[in-house]
Amino acid sequence: MRISAPGLFVGATWVGMVAAAVYFVARFAAADPFGDEWDLLTGITYQEPYLKWLWTQHNEHRLPLPKLVYTWLLNLSGFDARIGGLATVGILAALSLAFVIAARRLRGTTEYADAFFPIAFLNWGQFENYLIGFQVSFAMSVALACVWLLSALGWCERKQPASLKWMGIALVLLPLCGAHGLVYAPPLGIASLWFARSAPRFAKIYVGLTVSASWIICAAYFRNYASPEDHPHSTGIVASLKIALEVLSLGWGWVGQMTWPASGLLTAMFIAASAVLIVMAIRSQANERERLLTFAAVAAGCITMALGIGWGRSGFGPVAGFAVRYGILMLPLMAAGYLMWVRHGGRLCGSLVPMSMFTIAVLFLTQHCRTGIAEGRDSAAAMQAFANDLRAGMSPEELACNHPKLYPDAERFAARIRVLQVAAIPRYVPSMNRAKR
Repeated sequence: MRISAPGLFVGATWVGMVAAAVYFVARFAAADPFGDEWDLLTGITYQEPYLKWLWTQHNEHRLPLPKLVYTWLLNLSGFDARIGGLATVGILAALSLAFVIAARRLRGTTEYADAFFPIAFLNWGQFENYLIGFQVSFAMSVALACVWLLSALGWCERKQPASLKWMGIALVLLPLCGAHGLVYAPPLGIASLWFARSAPRFAKIYVGLTVSASWIICAAYFRNYASPEDHPHSTGIVASLKIALEVLSLGWGWVGQMTWPASGLLTAMFIAASAVLIVMAIRSQANERERLLTFAAVAAGCITMALGIGWGRSGFGPVAGFAVRYGILMLPLMAAGYLMWVRHGGRLCGSLVPMSMFTIAVLFLTQHCRTGIAEGRDSAAAMQAFANDLRAGMSPEELACNHPKLYPDAERFAARIRVLQVAAIPRYVPSMNRAKR
């Protein structure tokens, strides 16, 4: 098969962005935990009942699937937290390539603008998700939402039950990934039931069972649920909507904060225009309604997530929505929007909007690199200082007092370092460190 110039450009961009992301993790990420990761250690090291720990809340979230996967990753790597960042890169690399292929199927050809996917998914503006291993939990919920999206598009194109199988698997696993997965269960479940109307009888039963299982897990999620006591209450609807728009603007990357409020206006216009396009296409293209429902369901889940973050984080201040880690959660919305314009934007907008998204991603790329390098260096320096003091044989109390950036509560930090000593993780046990030297 002849490879086109746009195909070579997009392929080369993907290879370059993947290589750059892997380099970032290898250069700046650290083997030691950071922040909330320290709170997971008693479970990861099996010093509390493991099954109970998997379901126990972590802040607002129940994260049994990410906890299980992260435990496996740490055991596989010899307790090296960098494995989480590499897993995140692997997930984002696979998704960006899958969306390039999806765009080609919807359009019939690959265009230069399709390089939007590797640039938006893999830029160094994702630095927080690369530097903190357990951020793989965000990557997992994003991956499952995107698996559902791509499988649903496959169903619309080929009507093969295998597509429904993957949709069902993703739907059951999403609420096991925390609140950022749970929000997708209602819209994706409703869309799945709609698709199953034209499926074979056994496929209808399968879809019904997976949707039911997903919603049952959602109900169980809130059984004995407790809001974190140290989190301030929401400051109202207006403040929450502003925070939600901040989160949505991170779909363009971390630079969404730097260009605020222009990024918020751009995001609102993009969502509004996409909603108008869906309504118009539904009225004029009856045979495309299932595909349009696919895009709308994913967008509904992503926007609901932003609204939930807005309500839960508005008490933290007027810029709480600009936490860098939230950017990855908005990628399904951007991907669904891109593909929808490719398919339904017509001869003009079907090229203009995707090319505009690609251009914006390219324009922001330099700043994402600059900020990523600066943040990466700062993080690497702090983590290296901790590692040096650890090798020098400092006590847990001394380590906790000297390195508040890694975890702000010194008493709890010292207790968590002891957890790793009890687990006999070599680099945390002074006698083992001396033996190595």
